Amino acid sequence: MENRRIVGVIAAIAVLGIGYALYASLTSREIEIINRRPVRSIVCLGDSITAGYGIDRNNAFPALIERSLGLPVVNAGVSGDRTAEGLERLERDVLSLQPDLVIVELGGNDFRKGVPEGELQLNLETIIQRIQATGSMVLLVGMPSGFFRDRGSQIFNETAEKLGTLLVPAKVMKGMLGRDEFTTDGIHLKEIGHQRLADALIEVISDELGD
Repeated sequence: MENRRIVGVIAAIAVLGIGYALYASLTSREIEIINRRPVRSIVCLGDSITAGYGIDRNNAFPALIERSLGLPVVNAGVSGDRTAEGLERLERDVLSLQPDLVIVELGGNDFRKGVPEGELQLNLETIIQRIQATGSMVLLVGMPSGFFRDRGSQIFNETAEKLGTLLVPAKVMKGMLGRDEFTTDGIHLKEIGHQRLADALIEVISDELGD
């Protein structure tokens, strides 16, 4: 009986070791970023979070990035937008400005309004590919689809890897949504939430700044 127990423990440790090795290999694998270039201008395409709903727009994350990095940042956030609306206004609000980097913060309203995952992902990929076709780099803000069954994290991770974009993982937003400390109503960020999101974005962007 004792020998069987020891064998069981060894087997469990082996499985955990294999699992960790696979996890490490996946998380350490670098994504080849399309259109990697020095960043000197930014446009933020997004919904009410980008727009700074409920707070002074000057304290929304695009303005915080602008002040922190000393770069021009255009806030192209529209409250209520889903990926479909973002795609509709992409040419006018983003591509016409020819930025070095586009931060895409969309998908939260798709999840809340029951847009099929396939449609969301197709819209997201189309937005990214059209941006990349103009030579701009993309930084994707991951969005969780829920707290218990979160397919959003996987969708955004897979999209970033497939299309070669920079990524702020969905865990950043997931750690704030639904919490009074960071949101006014469980969805829209307070100033402290915008600062946390801006910090995560700045950490990624800082590696892409030109001399």
